[in-house]
Amino acid sequence: MAYPPSFLPPSSASPSGGQSPSGRRPAYGFSPQFPVNAYPAVAPAPAAVAAQRPAGIGVAVSMTVTASALWICALATAWLFAEAGQRSLASGNEADSQIVLILNHFTARLGDGLAWPLVGFPAAAIVAAFLLLTRTAWSRIVFTALGVLSVLWSGWWLQSGLWWWIAPAAYVGLATGLVWTTAATRWIQQAPRVVRS
Repeated sequence: MAYPPSFLPPSSASPSGGQSPSGRRPAYGFSPQFPVNAYPAVAPAPAAVAAQRPAGIGVAVSMTVTASALWICALATAWLFAEAGQRSLASGNEADSQIVLILNHFTARLGDGLAWPLVGFPAAAIVAAFLLLTRTAWSRIVFTALGVLSVLWSGWWLQSGLWWWIAPAAYVGLATGLVWTTAATRWIQQAPRVVRS
């Protein structure tokens, strides 16, 4: 008598010696092989995807931080060289005395208070640029107000030579304008709000 391959008659030996794992023979002469996971697992719900930061915000932050840090480093280096130059050329000849007079005038103006806006505006701009990444409306207003103030102050400071003022004003204007694009406005408006009880 022929049996299907998956069924064994009760009298014949099973592949495991006629014994089930519990030590008894199968009740019907076969041991069914069902897959452990017969049904596919339910896929988890996709996590909420955060809105991608607009390129304008990233460019504005990079422009502000890079230019401000370079300006602070250049000003500090020039101040140190001016101080060192005064001391090394103080007992020189007449040509050296002219250079010492220029260096003395430069360090005196910085020491009299010019260093505060020249360092303060860039340092505040770095902080304001990083605050833009918090996606708050007030950080964009602070960033813009700081840019406008720095352009107005530099125009007053360089009023005798406005050609020197055009490039920095255009640079600040571009960085400030990038945070008011449509994509930047939408990104800030769609920021998740923290609800406090």
